[in-house]
Amino acid sequence: MKKISAFLIISVLINIVLFTFSVRLVNGMGGLAYFKSRAKKKMQKSYQNAFSYRQKVSIFNNLPHRSNEIIFIGDSNIQYGEWSDLLENNQIRNRGISGDDIEGVTARLNDVLSDNPKKIFLMVGINDLINKHDDERNVVSGYENLVKQISLKSPGTQLYVHSLLPTHSQEPGINKQIDYINGRLKQISKDNNVTYIDLYSSFQDANGNLSDQYSFDGIHLNGVGYGVWKEHIEKFVKR
Repeated sequence: MKKISAFLIISVLINIVLFTFSVRLVNGMGGLAYFKSRAKKKMQKSYQNAFSYRQKVSIFNNLPHRSNEIIFIGDSNIQYGEWSDLLENNQIRNRGISGDDIEGVTARLNDVLSDNPKKIFLMVGINDLINKHDDERNVVSGYENLVKQISLKSPGTQLYVHSLLPTHSQEPGINKQIDYINGRLKQISKDNNVTYIDLYSSFQDANGNLSDQYSFDGIHLNGVGYGVWKEHIEKFVKR
């Protein structure tokens, strides 16, 4: 019995020493924030290597380029839109990728701009908030860089910046973040002499969420939703 008690005491002491060492090690590396940062970077890296992203980029990069193209670029809400049919314009090219974010769009920008498209309609940023849990100020900074790159590399291209849409999701406070981002996007568009298109207010319900009549899942639009979107941009496409 004494041997067992001694063994238990030694085991407990060893565990206490290991726990203390682990706590000091974690704190020395920057605490839990360090591991959250590592996890975030790993997620971002794995996203860039995701099959769907690489496949889409590979396809886009090998498609023929034509003069006077109208490019729709961004995330799933861009990808799921049948823009050419919806707007009855065969110059439109859909370059949306489901799950894409500001970093992903920036990474594939050179190919999009290689032939100086006539117009670009841009919507991206919601995945930065939902998937990457990025701070809204970082989203604004990344978006500003994206707008400036387009304006610098293809000055003849008319750029149209969409507001982010409201959501009806379980993410707490996300519509407040989106509202802040949209306010900054409006100012960024003004500062860079590009057109800002406010979709946000037209898709809200009485509580400020994405209205159920426009979406089945609280994030992506249904056919009725795309019809409303069309009404906002049709005049810009036809110019």
